Amino acid sequence: MAKAKTEKTSAEERSWRDVDQSVNPRKMSTQGRKRFALAALHASLIAAMVAASAWGGYEVLSTLTSDTASLHDPSGSAPLREIVVVNDADGVLDQEWVERTLKIRKGTPLMEVDLYQMRSRLLATPQVRAVDIRRDFPGTLTVTLRERIPVLRVSVRAPSGEPCTMLVARDGVVFAGQGYEAARLTVLPYLDGVRLTHNRYGGYLPVEGMEDVANLLQAAQNSAPLLFAEWKVVSLARLIAYDEIVVKTRRIPEIVLSRKIDFTQQLARLDYIADYARTQPEAVVQRVDLSLGGDVPVAFDSAASRLLPASSVKSSTSRTRRDL
Repeated sequence: MAKAKTEKTSAEERSWRDVDQSVNPRKMSTQGRKRFALAALHASLIAAMVAASAWGGYEVLSTLTSDTASLHDPSGSAPLREIVVVNDADGVLDQEWVERTLKIRKGTPLMEVDLYQMRSRLLATPQVRAVDIRRDFPGTLTVTLRERIPVLRVSVRAPSGEPCTMLVARDGVVFAGQGYEAARLTVLPYLDGVRLTHNRYGGYLPVEGMEDVANLLQAAQNSAPLLFAEWKVVSLARLIAYDEIVVKTRRIPEIVLSRKIDFTQQLARLDYIADYARTQPEAVVQRVDLSLGGDVPVAFDSAASRLLPASSVKSSTSRTRRDL
């Protein structure tokens, strides 16, 4: 009985082992084939990621052990070969001034140039309003300057006690002009009627109200250049309290203008008065007040002050003459 059971079990085992265990893909169902393909794709992706990580690690290790400089400077530590200066049309600071101010040694690796420090060196000169510095590989440093344009001159005392002349820009910044030709500065009127205050850097605080003054000067240069050529002094003594700008010229000791009235309109009236005074030797004008907007008080040297009605004020091209 036991022997028969054993023989039966052996026969079953042999029949199980004799069964073909391989799977024929052709006999697999559609869902089975999809699962098989997805598993193969996952395995391929994992293998590719492992290979890429191994290659990247090898490259980093090779770079660190062979050339540490190339990791910081992909340009291969390209040396500085030239400095290119780009300036505004009205700017006067040139290549020599920029190189002298920056103090960069030629041949210095371009990536070692501290752009923030270079920019600070240039901006330390108040004449420079804005700076842009960039590296242009392989070996060029490009410096773009925007300068302040002077509109007035001002006399100050140097630390030594000697008088010196400085310049005032539209934004009120006072600076010592560098690179200007004398002919360009001698046409600028002098600033008066203000007290300059030192700042903590050894310079001066900006002059208040210069934006209005610059607009007046620009209007005079554009619409009445002959009048502007005679202007010697622009005073701001009455600007804050009365909104008035006082101008002194070679012919008229005092001209009062208001910053609340259109400058071109006031200059047209002044042009008429100055034109009349030039044709009348006996009419020596001492003071013109254009700040009233309507009647214009005009003070003469040989007569009492008179009022010039606004309706009678004409441009200098008019042939009609009115008694002031």
